[in-house]
Amino acid sequence: MAAKQITQNLFKKIVDQATHQFTTYTPQSVAVPYLTSHFQKLETDTSDKKLAQQGEAVLSYLQSTRKHQELLEAYASPISEDQKIEATAKRVGLQLPKLFTGEETENKQ
Repeated sequence: MAAKQITQNLFKKIVDQATHQFTTYTPQSVAVPYLTSHFQKLETDTSDKKLAQQGEAVLSYLQSTRKHQELLEAYASPISEDQKIEATAKRVGLQLPKLFTGEETENKQ
């Protein structure tokens, strides 16, 4: 009975993480039913100990990917790829050549 309560609590934590994390990427209606059916299948096929281990692994993965996404959003550089290349070139003492855009010839005519 206690093992079933632990797995139910673990399942609730997993669903909470999944709904919080995947609502922007996939509809909540897809993630939760999949987790529910998968968890029920595991519950009937595996022992309580193995089920708890797999649940903890999934929960840890979801928490880690959520934290990783938060860190990327917090520390991602807002400059463009071209600006990064130019800044890197300046850092090592180089200057990028001016790119031909076609506007130079239009202005001369």
